[in-house]
Amino acid sequence: SIKFTEAENTDLENGMEINVSSGKATLYTCGTTLTMDPTALENTEADFKWTVAGDGSPVGSSASAEVNPTEKTVYRVTYTNKCATYVDITVIPVPLTVGGAIVGADICENESASIDAQIQCIEKPESIKWSRNGEAVSKYEGEGKLVFEPAKPEDSGEYTCVVTNRACVHEIEPQTLLVKPYVKFAPEKEEYVIRRGETVNIINTITVPSDAVPAEITWTDNGKAVENSGKDYSVEVTKDMNLNVEMTEEGKYCPSDVDIVVKVDAVLQLAGEISDANMGEDGNYKMCLGETKTLVIDTTGTGKFVYPEKMSLTVTESQAGGSSRTLSNGTLNSDGKLEFKISPSTDATYSVSFVYREGEGEDEQVEELEIKITVLQKIEVKVPNGLEVCEGEEVEIALESVTPKGTVITWEDETIEGGKAEGETVVAKPTFSKPANGGHVSTYTYTAYASFDICETAEFPVKVKVNEPLTGELEDVTICENETARLDASSYKATSYIWTSDELETERSGQGITVTPKSTAVFKVSMERGGCKAEDELTVTVNPNPLILQVDSLSYRKIAVVVDATHNGKLTYRIDDGTESSFAEFDSLAYAPHVAYVTDEYGCSSSFDFMINAPLIIPNKWMSPNGDGETDRWEVPAISETYPDAKIVIYDRFGKKLIEYKGSDPGWDGVYNGQLMPTTDYWYEITVHEIDKVYTGHFTLLRR
Repeated sequence: SIKFTEAENTDLENGMEINVSSGKATLYTCGTTLTMDPTALENTEADFKWTVAGDGSPVGSSASAEVNPTEKTVYRVTYTNKCATYVDITVIPVPLTVGGAIVGADICENESASIDAQIQCIEKPESIKWSRNGEAVSKYEGEGKLVFEPAKPEDSGEYTCVVTNRACVHEIEPQTLLVKPYVKFAPEKEEYVIRRGETVNIINTITVPSDAVPAEITWTDNGKAVENSGKDYSVEVTKDMNLNVEMTEEGKYCPSDVDIVVKVDAVLQLAGEISDANMGEDGNYKMCLGETKTLVIDTTGTGKFVYPEKMSLTVTESQAGGSSRTLSNGTLNSDGKLEFKISPSTDATYSVSFVYREGEGEDEQVEELEIKITVLQKIEVKVPNGLEVCEGEEVEIALESVTPKGTVITWEDETIEGGKAEGETVVAKPTFSKPANGGHVSTYTYTAYASFDICETAEFPVKVKVNEPLTGELEDVTICENETARLDASSYKATSYIWTSDELETERSGQGITVTPKSTAVFKVSMERGGCKAEDELTVTVNPNPLILQVDSLSYRKIAVVVDATHNGKLTYRIDDGTESSFAEFDSLAYAPHVAYVTDEYGCSSSFDFMINAPLIIPNKWMSPNGDGETDRWEVPAISETYPDAKIVIYDRFGKKLIEYKGSDPGWDGVYNGQLMPTTDYWYEITVHEIDKVYTGHFTLLRR
């Protein structure tokens, strides 16, 4: 046999001999150091020798061998028992390790926790046994990991675990689990409704722990600490509270908390007034008929209703004569005031009933109120219509009727004398304002302020149509004798015009007329537009025309215009369409009919028809160019003056052209090409274009 020893192996810890007569043996270890002692074998000759079967590598250097294989290994021990022999030992390591870890060692109930033995083994352990506080817990047997989900307070304790596989045994380090219970408590109720100013008493009943009060109690309101450390709480309520109470005790109990709502309920407050009305001596309000006033129901200070559906606010209007109605058109303002627009036709009483939680005993609240109002007769004023005036004139404004009796009428306007007046009749001078459309009529509005008793002063507009005064200008007219003048008054922009004058047989109408006075005259015009009138006049000055007595002939083409010497002033003269001249004489006029014009400084003129007759052409019958100074040239008497542009051609008796010259040139001297022409007859042709005539004939040249 061979003795095997392994310290952590319950079978081998004290050594165990195994018979190896068969030459082999198999041994399971815990994976720690194994000592193999073959000294019990009969060895007759040599020492024991240990090797690893297969590769022959030596194992140790003594008779005993210590090995720590990590996998299945065959060890061979060789020795001599008369004959050389050996034994093969197969060692199969099955290591086993444990740890021990806890998750959630200190928790509150219903949370999760776990204890893990952290077993590592290539085989399933043969035994896993747990104990709590030294007592076996059979329900966990065989479990490598305990899971507490949810954990209970009774799960608390010190846990150990012993793991066994083959002959290997390990125990984990003790693991302590603490599962704390929650504090359990409850208030009488979680919502309290308390009137403002009253005290709320909150009482909590604690069931866990059952025999004590938790060491730590905290109260908060809307997250802010409250000065109270007891399990109960009493406080005067002035506002809504969102309380939270938390109870706990370190190391024993987990904290629990409860939310408690304290709602402040309304305390009815009721007041009322007619905000825009006056109070009479009898304590009643006063208002005018037809006015609208504001009835204000003031619930300020009531606070918020926890049960708004249980609140009712009723406003009833009762008028003299028996009519009654419930007002339902009120407007609730942000300040808690309810407003109604009222306009009673007679004296009225407004009854207000404010009820909350009706029929709920001590919680019922009722407030009532009465407001009375006296209705005064409405101010009525009938104003006149159709008032019209011309600016600058006075207009009387008389109100047609004013009620009730005792109503005071006042006026304020700068166009009233003194700027103000009192009474139902007033005299004013309204002003004209040019309208945007450029018209001549504007409207001036006066205001009659009517006051009676405490009624608000009423304003009544009175409109007066104001006509723009007629303004314009007439211009005097100067004309010449026998001319027509246009008289224009359109600048006044009137709607009617009447013209009169000694020069007119009858009145004439229209903004403009035409006249032909024989002499200077005055014309008057009367005009109207709306309520405005105006008169104006102008003078038409008639200047006599200058008179041409005659036109004198000064020469063939020159004339002089003779004017009546009694006409004074500067005169200008013109012939036909010629240029004006300050001289009365004109020359170089054409042989034709003409018109002479004379114009004075006023533009008056007259004309005179006259004729410039063409003079006769009578050529000389003969010429004798002998140098005696007489008839040395053949001439046409005066042609150089009468027809200087005339064309004169002379021919011999055979029709040969000898010379051509103009009427303004000297006559013919009887020479042709430097040769003296002989005595004989010669022919002439005289062409005068301005009178469209041709004169022909002959004359005799005599040489002596």
